[in-house]
Parts: sequence; C-alpha cells; structure tokens
Amino acid sequence: MSTTLTPTTESVLDRFYAALAAKDLDAMLNLCAPEARFWHNFDCVAQTLEQAASAWQQLFAGVEAMQLLDIRRSTVDDGLVQRHMFVMKLADGTCIGKPCCLFVSAENGLLTRIDEYIDLSSQLVLDDGVEITSGLPANCRVI
Repeated sequence: MSTTLTPTTESVLDRFYAALAAKDLDAMLNLCAPEARFWHNFDCVAQTLEQAASAWQQLFAGVEAMQLLDIRRSTVDDGLVQRHMFVMKLADGTCIGKPCCLFVSAENGLLTRIDEYIDLSSQLVLDDGVEITSGLPANCRVI
C-alpha cells in the first residue's frame, strides 16, 4: 500500500504533538484509533493506547514544557517518517534535547501506529535555551 503525505496525515500528527506540548491528554487520545500501538526502540514493546496514555501522564508530571524542533518529514510506503529534536524543560529549568525518529501510520484521520526511535543513552543540555542541529538556524530559541 502506498501512502502519500497528505495534509490530513500531517495535520493529525501536528495536532497530536501540539496536544502533547499542551499536556492535553484528552486531545491526544481523540487523535488515536482505539487499536493504536506505540512502539519504542528502548524497550521493543508495542504499547496499547491505555499504556501509552499512562506513560504520557508520567512524562507530563516530569517536565515543565515540551516542544519539537527541526521537524523533517518524508513519505514511506505505509505512512510517514519524521525526524526531530524533542526538547523538554525540566522543573529545575534545565532544557534537554533528544534526537528522535518516528515512523507514523494513520487511517481515517487517526493515528494507528507510531514507532519511535529515541536516543536515551545521552542527552543534550541546551545552554541558555539555545540549540543548534543541522536543520536549525544559529539563533533558534527553544522553550
């Protein structure tokens, strides 16, 4: 099956991550199919929507703010691939960034699967809230 990167596919993913940044769990859940699965490279478990929701609540409790930077997308046969820098501001004011890559599938305007590759072996501490990656301008401010 060939999937084109449509405005709908991009829109649902944009709304999902906007809800994540706003810590709006209900909005996130409304953008996911009931049978959606969320897989991570660090545990190789395909979480159910309920399991993912629990993990998202834990994430919300541990960070003051979140955002994605340097978002780059491409189509693949069964959806899209997205690369980004996941930036989190911790309660103590420290900003950290983690490079991520997602493979995303959606049907009928709902996310059905996200396979997330995130580097947990290290973190980038972002001095003065500024981070530079290959796709970001030098003056890009984070959080």
